[in-house]
Amino acid sequence: MKNSEAGQYIVDREKNMVIPPIGLIPGLNGQIAQSIVEARNKRSFTSEEDLINRTKLSEAKLSEIKLKYSKFIDFDDLPEYDQMTLF
Repeated sequence: MKNSEAGQYIVDREKNMVIPPIGLIPGLNGQIAQSIVEARNKRSFTSEEDLINRTKLSEAKLSEIKLKYSKFIDFDDLPEYDQMTLF
């Protein structure tokens, strides 16, 4: 989701691959996909919580995407919350 557009494919010539649009994820309509791209272009997401708060993506839909499509979409570098740990 870092480089995908809402509704168009992108050719990544450095990695020699095609990046599919976010809108191809089942259950993500054009408005949700567009809100993700617009928010990401303003500022990178700091957490899953930030992703939900700044877009039209619901927590339930994010959980479903993570469950069903985790082999295709990497969320490992995105913490769940914007919470600092002290210890």
